Amino acid sequence: MDIYHQLQDMLAEGDTVAMATIIEVKGSVPREVGAKMIIHPSGQHAGTVGGGCGEADVIRAALDVIQTGEPQVVHVDLTQDISMQSLGVCGGIMNVFVERWSPEPAMSGILTALTESLAQRRGVALATVVRGGPLGRQPGRHALVWVDQEPLSELGLADWEPRAGRCPTCLAGQAAPAARLQP
Repeated sequence: MDIYHQLQDMLAEGDTVAMATIIEVKGSVPREVGAKMIIHPSGQHAGTVGGGCGEADVIRAALDVIQTGEPQVVHVDLTQDISMQSLGVCGGIMNVFVERWSPEPAMSGILTALTESLAQRRGVALATVVRGGPLGRQPGRHALVWVDQEPLSELGLADWEPRAGRCPTCLAGQAAPAARLQP
């Protein structure tokens, strides 16, 4: 079962969880940009952003995000102690965006549309705002973009250009793709 179906199952049970997504890497790291992990309030998790101490830092931040609702970017530095020849050190740095997902209708609607598109093997991109910007977009807000239909968004965007398949806000670096899924 893919990570989005696992997320959908947790939300259907009424759970509020955190989703951690690697949004930037430099150097050698255990996972690639876009790797995801769901963290349950109990500390249990599905998926991975790399394991070890870095993942433990992400889990701690995720538990805080579940409580506060405020997304965070966790900076994971895997270059520490590299001179000590530690087997668990990759030598890179990654930033991990951690956001809360709850069973509220707007989030469930985005997730349902995403999982249905995946089941139908339709090309879809889930865009997530990871940093606020001049247009006032809030981190943790989402939009789904398809090639062949209008976008579905909780962003309230009037500036989408669906025919061109792009969002000026995304192009300006205010939103980053959380996943690019192609059939």
